[in-house]
Amino acid sequence: KSTNSGVSFSLDQTLSNLAKGITIDADGYGYVVGEAGMAYRISPQGNALNYTLIDTDADLTDDFGSGIPTAELQTVQFTDRLTGYITGVNGLVLKTTDGGLHWNTEAQGGGSNAPVLSLADGENGTLLQPDGSVSTLQDRSMQVASRFWHDELGRLIISQNGKQFN
Repeated sequence: KSTNSGVSFSLDQTLSNLAKGITIDADGYGYVVGEAGMAYRISPQGNALNYTLIDTDADLTDDFGSGIPTAELQTVQFTDRLTGYITGVNGLVLKTTDGGLHWNTEAQGGGSNAPVLSLADGENGTLLQPDGSVSTLQDRSMQVASRFWHDELGRLIISQNGKQFN
């Protein structure tokens, strides 16, 4: 929050670990990340901000957890309220398309430092890896996807695609 018309800001929440990166939009929605996989979703609540801790994921290979590893997270950027990226040590790049509830690993490896991600818009950007390599990001993944839910007997209960629920 700011008490001097935006000249400086401070967090009005005690965090579980040291914060490294924060993003917040004009409406008060955002994210803060830091050491040991610390991640909080920020949302406005009256005149204050609500911080919701996102648990780290013990098994990154399944779809049940948050997808956030217990690694040092450095930066967080959102292109809109749903699509965002986190960078972390060892070349880690995570992506969300559901407002930060679930994260998918987009890249990993490449030294002990965090990559630098510069976004031009929601699909295009530049990724500078710790080893000095530069790559262009043209990311349209997970924009239209299908998901299927089955019951305990394996029968299809519901399917979802980018256009409708079936």
